[in-house]
Amino acid sequence: MLKLNKQNGIVLIISLTFLIILTTLASRLMSNTIIDIKIVRATQEKSHAIEEAINIIDEIIAQQSIASNENRYFRQSKNNYPFSINTNNPNIQVNVSLASSQSYNVNCPHATFPSSIKNIKCHHFLIKVNSQYGRYNHQNIIVKAGLLQQVFDESD
Repeated sequence: MLKLNKQNGIVLIISLTFLIILTTLASRLMSNTIIDIKIVRATQEKSHAIEEAINIIDEIIAQQSIASNENRYFRQSKNNYPFSINTNNPNIQVNVSLASSQSYNVNCPHATFPSSIKNIKCHHFLIKVNSQYGRYNHQNIIVKAGLLQQVFDESD
């Protein structure tokens, strides 16, 4: 009978040690899960900000194809560049500039046009969307898109 009484104390110590190990393991797993959730949320916010910036660029280009001549951003004189476009989101800034500061008219990429190729030049624009995102809008994403618009070269 004496032996059984001595072993009851050892079972209690082993049980408490096992409980401490399991609690430590569970708390570390929960901590890793919380960090993983934060990483996934940040990745989703960044993807959403990039998609929103690309959509704004697509909208600007699409609106220009149906706009009247006086409302087209890309038909302005060289002196009007760079300029900003207002959006509904205060965390997004859109700037349109000339890609080449040296020349308003640049050579177009190689294409199979008729013999009047020498009379056609391109205006090369740069559309830059700067979007702030994240919990406190401390993160920043910049999406740039180039656009070539064919025009008749009037320099001759």
